[in-house]
Amino acid sequence: SFRIVVVKAGYLVPPIARIANPNLMALTPGAVNQDIVHLPTNKYRIPSYPFVPDLKWKPFTIISARSPQES
Repeated sequence: SFRIVVVKAGYLVPPIARIANPNLMALTPGAVNQDIVHLPTNKYRIPSYPFVPDLKWKPFTIISARSPQES
């Protein structure tokens, strides 16, 4: 016989974590697909990480016209 508890949840909440050993995640289609590497190419802009693993990127700042201005 087996004793299995299956909980469909987007995250492991503390009360469930106590009995989840091991905690297994089943990636299923839905509103939020966590298997991002396999998303259709029309769902993201190229180049985007992790779709381009060796992407070179340099951070920059854009100040919005709506942000408070210093006087």
